[in-house]
Amino acid sequence: MTQTDTQNSGGHLWKNPLDDIKWGEIGTPDGIDFVYFKMWEFSLIAGERRTFQAESLPKYWNVSMFPTASTRVRVFIGPDHSGQGFPLGSGGKLKVPASLDQFLTIWNVGTVTVDGVAVATRNHDVMIDLGD
Repeated sequence: MTQTDTQNSGGHLWKNPLDDIKWGEIGTPDGIDFVYFKMWEFSLIAGERRTFQAESLPKYWNVSMFPTASTRVRVFIGPDHSGQGFPLGSGGKLKVPASLDQFLTIWNVGTVTVDGVAVATRNHDVMIDLGD
């Protein structure tokens, strides 16, 4: 253990928090990945797209929608809306691997306003149910 005497410490020894860390293969102390949880509430008018960015790389993206009649969205992993996307309807829930992407895009392809929740998680299993 390395201890460092700091200036004006009065003789006390203070441990530097990085002195004893053993860095693992994935770049975290002891190779243990940390829990990450970030949630956004969204409301999209017809035709609107919104992109969410997690500050840390999530393992899963979760999307839950309020049960409002005639709502339809497409969910895309990444910062744009290219490709097919995952279709999701009224009251739907979706949990997909983040595929090494910290962006999620939701596009309202219906004709009414869509409300829901998007969640980025790592090492924390969650699925939010917004009702029937």
